[in-house]
Amino acid sequence: MPVLVLVVGYRGEGSGKTVITASLVASLKAEGVRVAPFKPYAATLIWENPSILGEVMRRRLVVSGDGLRLSSVSGVHPEIVNPVAILVGEADASRNSWRPPPLPARSPLDFGVLGRVSMCRGERVDTLHFVNVEALASTPKTMQEAVIDAASGLRPFPLRVGREFLESVLTGGQENAVMTCLNRIASESDIIIIESNSEVPLPISVKPDLVLVAAPGVAGVIPGDRYVKSLQALGMASGRPAVTVSVADVLRLSGVTETIPLPILESPEDLLPRGTIERIATRILGLLEENTSGGAPQE
Repeated sequence: MPVLVLVVGYRGEGSGKTVITASLVASLKAEGVRVAPFKPYAATLIWENPSILGEVMRRRLVVSGDGLRLSSVSGVHPEIVNPVAILVGEADASRNSWRPPPLPARSPLDFGVLGRVSMCRGERVDTLHFVNVEALASTPKTMQEAVIDAASGLRPFPLRVGREFLESVLTGGQENAVMTCLNRIASESDIIIIESNSEVPLPISVKPDLVLVAAPGVAGVIPGDRYVKSLQALGMASGRPAVTVSVADVLRLSGVTETIPLPILESPEDLLPRGTIERIATRILGLLEENTSGGAPQE
């Protein structure tokens, strides 16, 4: 069984999860280790990332921004790195008399307009695309046209679904598909860096050996067993996602055993400098050595 490292975000989006994940993968690959990233669920905001629709049209596949970045740094196909990808639209403010919507303003459940679920079957990957027609109808006309244009070239052609289908995907209904791709990566890797989605503490039923908490300017370290015990204390049996439990809730129980300062990067596409990430990578390599020698994980 490979070493599993879970990267979660203290404040959800913008916390630096993808930067840490990509940096660790690049650093460990440079050491000659078989390492792969994994992002079970990813959502990309179309309005803030307009180039994503161009990528969808070019690849004829729904992809996420995070999935593409992790695929680029690792060489693993985007479908396998990120089995569930959702593109999120925006509410048409003019239809609501310009009154701001309640927070969160752009929930994937309410504005996830285009998505994909992939299942890994041996060497084959089976893909399901879908268009959430209920969410699409509430977006501005120009966005509707752009999404429909991108969806028209998808292979396989997308199903028309509603909010109920998307809710089942985001609350664990597609966990089996996610696990098939994780198992495929596990068969080819010694270390897997799993990036959680938003503030969900543990998106799939796995027990990490180490947990990294990403926050602006800092990363926290938590032993995996302590993190899992905190999840269980909060009622998250088997590590299934729970929308009522956040990373902050888990931290109140588990605590952080080590804090690592992170530099401010000039671009979100940059990787963390080697001196910064080496401290974390060394700890992960120690866990790998213990796994190889049959020792018990660190407390």
